[in-house]
Amino acid sequence: MRIGLAGCWITCVLVVAVGCSNAAEHPLRSASNEAAAFPPAPAGTARSVRAPRLLLKGVTVVDGTGAPAREGQDILIVGAKIADMQASIDDPSAVVLDVGGQTVLPGLIDCHTHTQSVPGAALRGDSPELIERQRRLQLRAYLASGVTTVLDTGISRPMLLRFRRYLAEGEPGPSLFALSPFLTPKGGYFGTEGLRTAIYADIWEPIEGTESIGKQLREAVALSPLGVKVTVEPGMVFPIWPVFSTEQLATIKQEAAAAGLLIFVHSMNNEAHRTALTLEPHALVHVGLGYETIAPDVLESIKRSGAYVISTLAVFEMESWFWDQSAMRQPWIEARVPIAQWQTANDPTTRNRGLDMMTPLVTPTWIPGWLARAGARFVRGAKSGRRELASSQRAVRAMHEAGIPIVMGADAGNWPVFTTFFHGVGSLVEMGLLEEAGLPRNEVIVTATSRAAKMLKQDDRIGTVRIGLDADLIVVPNNPLEHGMQALREISWVIKRGVAKTPQAWLSE
Repeated sequence: MRIGLAGCWITCVLVVAVGCSNAAEHPLRSASNEAAAFPPAPAGTARSVRAPRLLLKGVTVVDGTGAPAREGQDILIVGAKIADMQASIDDPSAVVLDVGGQTVLPGLIDCHTHTQSVPGAALRGDSPELIERQRRLQLRAYLASGVTTVLDTGISRPMLLRFRRYLAEGEPGPSLFALSPFLTPKGGYFGTEGLRTAIYADIWEPIEGTESIGKQLREAVALSPLGVKVTVEPGMVFPIWPVFSTEQLATIKQEAAAAGLLIFVHSMNNEAHRTALTLEPHALVHVGLGYETIAPDVLESIKRSGAYVISTLAVFEMESWFWDQSAMRQPWIEARVPIAQWQTANDPTTRNRGLDMMTPLVTPTWIPGWLARAGARFVRGAKSGRRELASSQRAVRAMHEAGIPIVMGADAGNWPVFTTFFHGVGSLVEMGLLEEAGLPRNEVIVTATSRAAKMLKQDDRIGTVRIGLDADLIVVPNNPLEHGMQALREISWVIKRGVAKTPQAWLSE
């Protein structure tokens, strides 16, 4: 979970304002039953196929391993599994899905999400019931975007159990993995009531001393999480937040090993990455480096550690929509965003509301709010976010060239005061930005399929198009190896454990 994007993210993003008027003078429209829904799908576009035996004939397969595409393949799905794949399959008992000539890929895996967070909810004042409704819609948005598996990197115990119940009862959504507990010092990064807001009021309590570290980790084991999330940030602009002591970090490392939990670290710059590496992490949950060039010793240390790095470039792009709202007004984006969230994202008064909410939480008390607002006008805006994006893309490219395993994650949801960090949409934006950063197209697909599955330790079930694996697949008219990652924004079908639906059907049925 990232309250700031890098450097002066929070102070500047949320203090910049076209004016300094009180946000209460510009009331936002709260979500309603009608607005807590997706836009209506065009007639005839919501289609579903559910059959014991499903056959895809004459497709091009991009299998997620980085291998060249294979043309003219048939894929037989029996139940929830891929049962056969070869040049020609004759099965009169199977239902044939009309996708000849299109491209099949593994379902995408987004390894940095915040499914608990509803974009803009903290500004609208949505009721708990409408927040909960939008959370369930957001799960559908992932499927409509071709994302069949997600890793939530900061979720409360009650919310994780609730999501699992929804999915077990048949609610549409991706397979959900989670990090738990969320370890941060009392008063530290995301360790205060103000930063958590009502959306995250039930997340794990901040740590005091060392005894509670082991207690939380032992409690988390019952949830079967993939690993534990640890923060090492002293602040996004000023070092105003306490961080874990050397003794506490050693305790986290020891107790996580005893509990059998992998360590994932939230670190956003060179110094934080150095601290993170002392924990011998399984992964760093951000590339970071929005205001820095990655240091040679950090690059070498990450490579030597073998840690995965989750990319999270999309937040910089989606941040820029905060100022240039026209950039997000694309049909493929709007179709995947609940109406209330779209309305809020297109409301220019949200910047003032964010200002009022966030400024006192991330700056020293001796800096007057009016001064922060005035200064931010000159240093922050859409161009600043794009400069941070370019810096982080250079870091991604350097890591890739050094052989560090990059995994796709968009950090969608993030914090509910942010209005444009859309679920599902962010995953597809992320893949485009990885390509733009200079990663080869087959490598970009690997970051969101086979390598992501390996990081999740699920590569025996998902991540590649292979006989015996789950039938989590996406079908697109154009091969992304030839047409680029933008080809993934036009999806014909998303197949989740053998059930095939168009994106419109995943959103509406």
